[in-house]
Amino acid sequence: MHTAHGYTPVPGTGTNERFHDYAILRLFNPLGERVGWMGSYWSSDDEFYTGRESWLAIGYPGNTPHPSTEFLIPIEDVDESDGGYQLECEPFSSPGWSGGPLWGWIDDQPKVVGVLSGNEDEWGDDHSIAAGGDNMVGLVKYAWSNWS
Repeated sequence: MHTAHGYTPVPGTGTNERFHDYAILRLFNPLGERVGWMGSYWSSDDEFYTGRESWLAIGYPGNTPHPSTEFLIPIEDVDESDGGYQLECEPFSSPGWSGGPLWGWIDDQPKVVGVLSGNEDEWGDDHSIAAGGDNMVGLVKYAWSNWS
């Protein structure tokens, strides 16, 4: 059975969709059973994100038929809106990376802190953007409690 669940901001509330640009999918053959699972994590402390340069990203950039990994990505700024986080990173992504995890080793385990949402130009400063936060982790908890 295939199932999807996502976060839909309430129209007219001013919530920026980039803060909540994620969904979780239940596949007929779960990938984690073959390649392993990654956890998810969020923190209300911005320093947790900006105080390290060890974040990694995995994606399928449109300019190559192979997956790519980007290492040592610093998160430069964290914005919050209604339980969703917008993690602004140094630019590294190109079309095709969207939906890939931004992750790191937390408590000796790989944990996703965001999902790549795209790029933005803010006052002439380009960023790659990942959506994360409490709502992203809530989707993962929803899946574990309802689909396992």
